[in-house]
Amino acid sequence: MKDLNTIEGKVKAVLKSNEEARNDDMKLYFCVCDYCLEEKGLRVGDMPFETVMTEYRSLGIPNFESVGRIRRKLQAQHAELSGNTETKRIRTAQERVYRHYAKKT
Repeated sequence: MKDLNTIEGKVKAVLKSNEEARNDDMKLYFCVCDYCLEEKGLRVGDMPFETVMTEYRSLGIPNFESVGRIRRKLQAQHAELSGNTETKRIRTAQERVYRHYAKKT
């Protein structure tokens, strides 16, 4: 796995520059992948989905879950990187639903 500090820097850069990515984890992941591939002269949007999902390690792009965890950490630490009010409301509601689901036997 790539160094999490390196991934964190890329996630933070995307969150700072792209307001849409603050509200949508899929958009964030797409932008982070593009950022990682940029130095190789590649674009994630030009690749088949299967290639991105199965070859992410060799391509040098981070795991989807790592990007999401880092986003949550950064948004908790830096309010200016948070999503809009509606997105916060939806995420809070989804968290409640998941907590209820996780507690079930």
